[in-house]
Amino acid sequence: MRIDDFKDWLQSRYNSRAKMNTAYCTVCNTYMQNWKQQLERHCKTPKHKAAFEENVLSSKQKKLMEGFTGQSLDRKVVESEVRLCTLIGEQNLTFSFVDPLVPTVHQNYCSITKKFFNCIINYFSIHPGVGSYLGQTLKERVKGKHLGVVIDETTDLSVQSQLGVVLQYFDIDEFCQSQELLDLTNCHDKTAEGLAKAITDLLKEHEIDKEMVVGFCADTTNSMFGSRHSVSKLLTDEIPHILCVKCSCHSIHLCSHYASLKLPKTIEDVVRGICTHFSRSPKTRELYAKFQRLMDCEDHVFVSPGQTRWLTMEYAVNRVLEQYEALNEYFFELCKTDPTVNHDVMVTALEDPVTKIYLEFLQYALKLFNDFNTLLQSEMPLLHTVKQEVQDLIRNCANNFIEGNYVDDIDPLILDPFKTEMYLPLHEVYLGKIALANFWITSIQEMQSRFKFDDPVFTLTEMLVPANARKKTPSSLANLFLRFPSLRKICDAVNADEEWRSQSKLNPELFGCKNAEEMSQLSVEKYWPIIMHLEIPNLNSPRRRFPNLSKCVALLFCLPASNVVCERLFSTLKLIKTDRRTRLHGDSVSSLMRIKGFLKNQKKSASDVIFPEDLINHALKIKANAVIGSKEASLPVNRTVAISVQIVDQIDVD
Repeated sequence: MRIDDFKDWLQSRYNSRAKMNTAYCTVCNTYMQNWKQQLERHCKTPKHKAAFEENVLSSKQKKLMEGFTGQSLDRKVVESEVRLCTLIGEQNLTFSFVDPLVPTVHQNYCSITKKFFNCIINYFSIHPGVGSYLGQTLKERVKGKHLGVVIDETTDLSVQSQLGVVLQYFDIDEFCQSQELLDLTNCHDKTAEGLAKAITDLLKEHEIDKEMVVGFCADTTNSMFGSRHSVSKLLTDEIPHILCVKCSCHSIHLCSHYASLKLPKTIEDVVRGICTHFSRSPKTRELYAKFQRLMDCEDHVFVSPGQTRWLTMEYAVNRVLEQYEALNEYFFELCKTDPTVNHDVMVTALEDPVTKIYLEFLQYALKLFNDFNTLLQSEMPLLHTVKQEVQDLIRNCANNFIEGNYVDDIDPLILDPFKTEMYLPLHEVYLGKIALANFWITSIQEMQSRFKFDDPVFTLTEMLVPANARKKTPSSLANLFLRFPSLRKICDAVNADEEWRSQSKLNPELFGCKNAEEMSQLSVEKYWPIIMHLEIPNLNSPRRRFPNLSKCVALLFCLPASNVVCERLFSTLKLIKTDRRTRLHGDSVSSLMRIKGFLKNQKKSASDVIFPEDLINHALKIKANAVIGSKEASLPVNRTVAISVQIVDQIDVD
């Protein structure tokens, strides 16, 4: 390599086939035998001469570009490579997308761009071994923050059981709830012990302090929340201070499902039958369109309700009621031309006035449950609102058949729906049907049994309401520190109490209010950002006025109220692991999900996201190390783009 004819293009690199270091031509990207005669023959080949001349030209252009930009072209190349990885993850592109991209660029663009895309292929085909680094960056991002763990199971297209584990924490600086994918792993043991062990092992693998885990949320299955042996019980034994919360969205779905069993089964059958009738035949839709125009109805398609989510029935019911008259005429005429049992059943049901009464009742009742469900699907901290929302929903249900004075004077969580002496007269009951009263009774019973607020945390979360905070309710934060001992690791209890008392004395003008009455009307989202970001002027540097109180509030904000974040995770999984990508490796899937999570947290797209300097520096370091004939270069090349995709996992948000 010291000979002048060889030194500009010859390197010693590890050859995975020969399992030893051999000669390597950097301009032709080929390995050769370690013989001088072989090297002399190679440098005289037309292919080498053309590649060498192009390399010299690119080097000159590279120096010229660096003179204009003031930056190393290598740094620009690496940033472009990472941006391409981000685009692939954002748009759910296949890794093979790069294969036709490279020759296209080579054919149509300048030599510098050719050089750039050559670097991409070389870089994508190297396994830098970044998997171990991902845990360290995740650890740094959540360091010093209290965490909520949200889990759920699903089966993907390759018929593999997947366990999604998401960490949830509250970012004080951005005043937002952030989620980090801990891992998406194959779930081999679905028992309570297996799931609990998988969670604790992942926390240990990523070096996350389990004492900082304060919340757990999952669906309402027995394996998750059984009274004797479940994941929640095992986690409570492992982490005594953890708050285990059943998913509020799943719970309200089950409440509406069991209440619906009190209604005639034919109502649901009619709705599902109508949606099924128009879901398969375009000819049927064309025929029905004539009746829509005749009855002056909107040209809307019927929405089929989900099989496992009864609350989706509302959208189907709304569409049936919207076109009720057109449907009646359509099936009446259809019975004349195509008399079948199903068509006769539809006509009989639609001509029965009771059917429309029940549908109108469902339209009203299901909206109450769906409004609650929609609220709890928000990504804002909502645990402090769950108790009040459940109480309001029970009151709304009870007011339909119980005297208002009794409903207003009693705690809805202990309201007795069987207290017949408090029932309204039958003619005053909404739609006046006994079956409908049974619907309300069952829904109230289910909500009272499924939503439990015995834990003192639900009382402590009331301090987040601005009206309570201004009244210093509670008077001290001592119970919060008793419930979550790990809080003492990051803040001082005495100072937190002092800050809690002093925040109630702040001038209303700081919040844009004129008096205390306007202050009491402020929302949580408007009150606490001002408290958390309020600074004390200092000659050297400003500092936060309520640092300890902010950490207490952040703990309460990080507690999960539903596992909707995992449901969204599985929706993303369906977009990534399609019918033609069922063999995607688990690491690749997790990396693509982290790309989407990174863009979501940054609120940017792949075209305009700003990458942290640490990411580019780390990518440059890996690329520089891979050039030498080290053991890293000998790792198997089994995925081209997937390796570089994982680099985005290493982003340090700080």
